[in-house]
Amino acid sequence: MMRGGHPKNGFTLVEALVVLAVVGLAAGIAFPQLDRAIGAVRARQARSDVSSALLTTRALALRTGTVADLTIEQDGTGYSISGGEPHVLAGNASIEGQPGQIRFFPDGTSLGGSLTLTTAVGRTTYLIGRDLGDLSETAETQAGGDA
Repeated sequence: MMRGGHPKNGFTLVEALVVLAVVGLAAGIAFPQLDRAIGAVRARQARSDVSSALLTTRALALRTGTVADLTIEQDGTGYSISGGEPHVLAGNASIEGQPGQIRFFPDGTSLGGSLTLTTAVGRTTYLIGRDLGDLSETAETQAGGDA
């Protein structure tokens, strides 16, 4: 449409506000879903870290022919392997153990024990057997969580 001999360029204020409203609505729907997805990824990472740490500790005992320990940090935010640097768990996860240290011997056996990892999407319990340091993992997901 032409007004006063000049062609119409750009958008009206109403058109711009409609576009902003649609973008805002889409963002309001997408961001909570994205937050849940990120929480699920962090929970998977924390579970993977703990499983790997247990297997690494056992492998260290077998490889070096010495006792190797996975020790839970006192604040429950991570662990260390045989006195090494502490590893902090992803996504505000916490871990507790019975006992607070899992010990593996040079033949691969263990004193046994259990670890419980708590994340934003649920809990995972690790049971470490005495014979050959067997590891079993049980996950409990909270309602609405994506493990």
